[in-house]
Amino acid sequence: MNSCHIACFTPPLPDESCYSVLCRCLVRESVSSFRFELQMFNRQRDLSRLLYQPFRFEDLSRWFDDAESRQREYLDLHSVLQYRYPVLAESARRLIRYWRDCHCLAVGELKYLTRAIGFSHLPKQKLCYCNDCVDNDRKTYGETYWHLSHQLPAVVFCPIHETPIAVSDVPISSTRYELIPAEYILRKQAQKEVLCSQSPYDMNLSHDSMWMLYHGFEMDAVKLVMLMSTLGENDLTKVLKEMQRYSNSISALEYSNTEHFILLCRIIGISPQSLVAN
Repeated sequence: MNSCHIACFTPPLPDESCYSVLCRCLVRESVSSFRFELQMFNRQRDLSRLLYQPFRFEDLSRWFDDAESRQREYLDLHSVLQYRYPVLAESARRLIRYWRDCHCLAVGELKYLTRAIGFSHLPKQKLCYCNDCVDNDRKTYGETYWHLSHQLPAVVFCPIHETPIAVSDVPISSTRYELIPAEYILRKQAQKEVLCSQSPYDMNLSHDSMWMLYHGFEMDAVKLVMLMSTLGENDLTKVLKEMQRYSNSISALEYSNTEHFILLCRIIGISPQSLVAN
């Protein structure tokens, strides 16, 4: 399949997930989600991974003649790979670099990477959005869409408008085999439940999460580990206590979790931007 078969494929918008890109394509195609899925993938596949991951290179190669340039764009700007990259094991980082170089990952490699970047802490059970972003999207683009940053676990406030993130009626589980456009859902939704801030760090965490989403490949997480190693026992106890205020599920310091990484930075009194690799 090449680009002439997917004239409806719309360019991604700023901070848009790949899942949302397909949702907007569905609206333009005016067909059932099942038929559209068969057209795009030629087989049934769990679509919910596209809330956080980029399109596969083998799919882009069937859809477009310039798959190489599109692969880097979707991976860097429309997935959480940058957000997760600094805290992943070297084996996972190596796969991401291989993927960025426009190679196809084997099924086992993709499953391993999916587990590595999965959100095991503070998961959001439903798709989220910002009311101000919805209004701005409609004024700018004529429609709203699912923003990638709003789905991040530690984002309680919109990083752009600093207003509380709202919760849609769409469970994450519903996105596995169904394309659900944000515009369709949010025009129908009457009640707007918002996430409640539970930590004095939540505003900084939201801003830092947005920054990590687009600058993660520049980070050097080793610098934070080295900084933590210089803290005394009393300091470490204080850090852990503050982290438990943020989440009762935290019982130990974990460097393999991006939310912990950002929170540790703020508790210590630094920002993730200060840990950019030289």
